Amino acid sequence: MNEHTQGPWRNEEQSVYGEGDSYIGYLEDFSDEDARRVVACVNACSDINIDVLERPAQLGKTIQGYFEKRLEMRSEIATLKAQRDDLRIHCDGWEKQYRVLESSFFALKEQRDELLSVLNKLRIDHYQCEDGYYSCPKSGDCPNSNPNDDCNCGADDHNAVIDATIAKATT
Repeated sequence: MNEHTQGPWRNEEQSVYGEGDSYIGYLEDFSDEDARRVVACVNACSDINIDVLERPAQLGKTIQGYFEKRLEMRSEIATLKAQRDDLRIHCDGWEKQYRVLESSFFALKEQRDELLSVLNKLRIDHYQCEDGYYSCPKSGDCPNSNPNDDCNCGADDHNAVIDATIAKATT
């Protein structure tokens, strides 16, 4: 037989039973207390490799290491659960802040777009008069104008202020 009978084992008046009430044997040479101890040891060592169980020096280190590792893992699990709970609290807060910021962002974007629309409507053309001699040289109607002539109606200065304001609003 390559494997021992699977557990958990139980002892009933020195008769030992395994999983599913399978009869394992009778411990006639053992006292009731020793039979209980055998069954308890089998159940306690069910996850330990048989090769380790057969070497007492290694077994001591293995069992001690097993319990130390188990305590360490429990502590680590408790720490991870606490971190998870903290993250959930922070994530809930961040989500609420994100929603507020998102709605504020879209409101500001809408206001910016309205502002840009109004600013573009405030642009003015160069002054034109019926008598072309009184028109701004940049209007295109001034008969004595030269392409290098400066604006004398203030449209360039006015539109430059609008352009600067638009540049600030879009960067």
